[in-house]
Amino acid sequence: MHRRRLRPTPRLAHLWCVLASGVAASAVLVAVGPHSPPAVAADVSSIDCGELGAASTPAAPQLASFTADAPRRIVDTRDGTGGATGPVDADCALRIDVDAANVPAEAVAVAFSITTLGQQAGFQQVFPCDGGRPATSNVNNRANRVPTPNLVLGLPDADREVCVSTSVTADLIVDVSGWWTEEGPSRFRAVDPVRVDDSRDAGGLVPGGGAPRAIDLSGLVPVGTTAIVGNLTIAQPAAAGFATIFPCDDDPPLASNVNMLAGEARAVSVIVGLDSARRVCTSSDVDHHVILDLAGYYAPAPQWGPAAELRPEAGARLADSRDGTGGWTAPLAAGERRRLDLAGLVPDGSQITGVIANVTVTQPADRGFATVTGCAAADPDTSSVNFAPGSVSSNLVTVDLGVSTEICVVSSVRAHVIVDLFGVLRAESDDVF
Repeated sequence: MHRRRLRPTPRLAHLWCVLASGVAASAVLVAVGPHSPPAVAADVSSIDCGELGAASTPAAPQLASFTADAPRRIVDTRDGTGGATGPVDADCALRIDVDAANVPAEAVAVAFSITTLGQQAGFQQVFPCDGGRPATSNVNNRANRVPTPNLVLGLPDADREVCVSTSVTADLIVDVSGWWTEEGPSRFRAVDPVRVDDSRDAGGLVPGGGAPRAIDLSGLVPVGTTAIVGNLTIAQPAAAGFATIFPCDDDPPLASNVNMLAGEARAVSVIVGLDSARRVCTSSDVDHHVILDLAGYYAPAPQWGPAAELRPEAGARLADSRDGTGGWTAPLAAGERRRLDLAGLVPDGSQITGVIANVTVTQPADRGFATVTGCAAADPDTSSVNFAPGSVSSNLVTVDLGVSTEICVVSSVRAHVIVDLFGVLRAESDDVF
């Protein structure tokens, strides 16, 4: 291993170079956004080159409660925010110290929005640094430094570090929007996917750079709701740009959730806090249409009945129509409803109520979208992943299973689809503990 000492100061993030493992790309999307110099001089420790171990499966914590945080940028290698400056080399990993990022000690998982910019197309993986890289991915970056984001559930290791490795040289941007703890009041409740806002219904584009667009959720989520889980889509942007979602009683943050090129539709999953009136706001730097679909929310646990808790996974590939994984031996045909049985994911026999999965669409025949639902439900009037010909598009989705143990994927056009598991939602019961 060689070590290049850059600056002997405290750090939030540093780089760790790892040997290539030949892991195939998978996964997904989320945000870049404002690019401005950091308020404080960058704190950089070192860039180390070595080898991370093979993937392991440490015992996963049970994530009972989610705390929303005002979205904030903790790392941006373009300008040195957080301590690492310059693109991360191929087969290297960025180490993020979550304690230094002001994430509380009781947090056992963190909601990251990770955006990548690489000259070549590639993929990035997020994992506990002491657990080794999994055979999955979290972001598939586009070529020519087109910003490519995704929502990621980051699990710190025993040293409170999360690693982000990249298969190609790329800049990495990391935003935090909250964290999970093993105890706490805000429990997850899934809902049948429902479209709560679509600016196309009103006609003209939403102006970029203007006042934030407020979305009222008070009629859809109960009093006391602290955060929502949803899918944010930006459509028909007038130019390349970014969009951000945040509580309306906050100013637009130095963070973002989705990046898009002119004229294309891009979607990303979001976990975002609500303001005191149960509203969220969106803003963008370009004229656009905004669409928000609701998948669930975090609110105080009910006095009676089970409350779902989340068991995170470091990453497991469930299906890949390119190579037959999961029994998927061919691409999805246009309009086909492809099933994937998840029975057995929780060996203790407790009830699975939902899953969190990275769904990636590649080699699509045309521009289109894919929808992911529990098979017990009818296909909703919402979408999960939007894509264009010649691109790899993915999104982290939360799927309510209902009474089924299967998820169903429908694509509007012929395409290959990959499904990676990153979390299991299950109902609490006396049998679990």
